[in-house]
Amino acid sequence: MTAPNAQNRQKTKASPSKRALIQDAARRLFMEQGYAATSMDAIAAGAGVSKATLYAHFKSKQALFESMIQERCRANMGENVLPAQLGDDPLEGLTALGRQFLGMLLTPDALAAFRLVLAETQRLPELGEAFYRSGPARTMELVTTYIDHLNQAGRLKAADPALAADLFLAQLKGKLYLKCLLGLQTEVSAQDIERHARVAASAFVLSFAPPGLNK
Repeated sequence: MTAPNAQNRQKTKASPSKRALIQDAARRLFMEQGYAATSMDAIAAGAGVSKATLYAHFKSKQALFESMIQERCRANMGENVLPAQLGDDPLEGLTALGRQFLGMLLTPDALAAFRLVLAETQRLPELGEAFYRSGPARTMELVTTYIDHLNQAGRLKAADPALAADLFLAQLKGKLYLKCLLGLQTEVSAQDIERHARVAASAFVLSFAPPGLNK
């Protein structure tokens, strides 16, 4: 007979795998049927879990959708990337951020999620709000924090770090992102991502470097 404490430990260990099963089923059904047409019952059935288990992990379909976007961003961008980890070299730090951002943005899952939101947000504005809050807003906050750090270190002179972050992220996307989003380009190499990230970072640093700074 298994002791109660051992049973609790087993449940704790099993919980993340059930969470992943639920998210995988939801992702598949959202892409196949659309967000609005996918019910929590269908997600539970697709994940092979009970409705009680589903609601124990996610209180609503919107909460489930937000968690999927958040975890995708954490996996690719990092949840708590500190400015010190990126260093005080603006070209190298921003190139690293750009590389991570594009690597996340151009994955098939990320492109499919954005297409899904665009298709349904007019009828379901809360879906667009949830997507923005869980993904783009978090990325913007991360880049803004790093630019502010570079300002304080005397390596950049951006009067409005949030606006500067917005401009940097827009530079990164460019034509490459639009072509991938429209399905006109289906493969992007690591070299392409590196080149786009470095060129965008170089242009940004040239625009915001303090007078007399070489980089």
